[in-house]
Amino acid sequence: MLLPYLLHWAPPTTISFLYFVLSLLFLLRILQSGGASGILPLP
Repeated sequence: MLLPYLLHWAPPTTISFLYFVLSLLFLLRILQSGGASGILPLP
């Protein structure tokens, strides 16, 4: 596949951008699930 090839030649800015997008999606998922309790159920 081309994925390892693209990852090998991806500039650091692209990698950091991907991490940024993933973190945004993760935060949105937390907010939509009702805060931190959606992931870490508190006793």
